[in-house]
Amino acid sequence: MPARFWVSPVEDMPSGAAGQVGDLAGLLRALAPYRPTVVGSLPLGVQRPDSDLDIACEAEDLDAFDAHLAACAGPVVVSRWRREEGVAASVAQLCVSGQVVEVFAQGRPVLEQHAFRHLLVEGQLLQVHGAPLCAQVARLKAEGLGTEAAFARALGLETDDPYRALLELEGLADADLRARTSASRRPDELTPRSPA
Repeated sequence: MPARFWVSPVEDMPSGAAGQVGDLAGLLRALAPYRPTVVGSLPLGVQRPDSDLDIACEAEDLDAFDAHLAACAGPVVVSRWRREEGVAASVAQLCVSGQVVEVFAQGRPVLEQHAFRHLLVEGQLLQVHGAPLCAQVARLKAEGLGTEAAFARALGLETDDPYRALLELEGLADADLRARTSASRRPDELTPRSPA
């Protein structure tokens, strides 16, 4: 049975409310003009069972983007606006067969958006530190921390802003990244601690 987008139970949905999009692949095809890119914890393999799926898009005209998404997904799109470092963004949440999907759009290329840049840094950190870091981040996320906060804590980065702290690691070569993050905590120390 193909997935359908809905916020309320299917029996409460008006006929045809799912619009033209029936599954995640359909959503990505519908968003193709906006260069959709899956970001967040899922591509990294550190998601929780209740993690949403994050999709970043590039949209110069956010009103047109919202209208396009609503036309594709039907009237079930919940949209809110926020700003990221002075750049307006559209954030829409919808559901695909029980999986929450957050679609984020800004008038800048996806490669320049913070979510994509975090994904690259976090992916590099996982390559450099391996399975112990992955396990520690997953454990911290299971305790309720967000992805960036979990990475920062697992690596012992002293910061009030884990988002910025991770971006400060952007562009470092593997050896420099290893030296900078291992100065706080060695990868073999990233295994879960037993309760005292």
